Amino acid sequence: MNVNNLGKIVLLALFLLGWTGCQKEEWDILEEETPESTVFQGKVTTVDGRPLAGVVVRMDYQESAWLSYSKTRHKAEATTARDGSYRLRFQVKEDERKDTANVEISKLYSLSFDLGALSPETYIRPADLRDAASSSVVYTLSTPESASVHTHDMYIPRKRVLRVRLKDFAPQREDDYIRFANSFPYGMEDWGPDNLSHVHGRALTNKLDEPYELRGLSAERERVFEVPFSWNDTNVFWIERMKDGVYTVTEDSLFVTDDAPEELTFDY
Repeated sequence: MNVNNLGKIVLLALFLLGWTGCQKEEWDILEEETPESTVFQGKVTTVDGRPLAGVVVRMDYQESAWLSYSKTRHKAEATTARDGSYRLRFQVKEDERKDTANVEISKLYSLSFDLGALSPETYIRPADLRDAASSSVVYTLSTPESASVHTHDMYIPRKRVLRVRLKDFAPQREDDYIRFANSFPYGMEDWGPDNLSHVHGRALTNKLDEPYELRGLSAERERVFEVPFSWNDTNVFWIERMKDGVYTVTEDSLFVTDDAPEELTFDY
């Protein structure tokens, strides 16, 4: 092996080792609520307002500086009760407030809802919406004020999987395609999650690694996809087409119940 290459490998290994050592994890759990406590509360529900118990809700403080260090401070954790309610209480520390004079240090809070206890056959979870192993829906926020109360309700729809058939694909160019994407109410009405694709409080079923599409000259002429839809709710979907460099999009909606068709078909 070339000596220069060996030296580069050693330096890279030392750098990665040093970076790993600069990743800190702390716990700052408040034992009792005080007048200065910051409170986040709300309910997690599904269709028809039915409560969801067993959802783990967490609040973490995250601080980082580019190529320097990262720190996670666990502030609070709660599990939703039988009525779907949760309450997080914690103390905002002075070093968690953003220093406007030092823009190189990032200081953020994250509110996460872990849906791992919910059945993946019954409810729409993050893995249905994005190619990620995480079972949590994550929201990022700036450092909240002390002695403040925030109420955030969370909506998790029930799932019904429908087949979507894209057919008669006859591309003329490599960038020609037909793509399907569905959307439905998900999470909080006025706040989009950071780790899911969303628009106006609606989650999008447009996976990154394997989108519901046919694309390019070598693609199949027809394919059937299994797509999650929100049960007992209005789903708004789009069919995007690129034909010989000309882009068009068609929007439609479907209220999905047990009587909804099992398959939707769209021509190129």
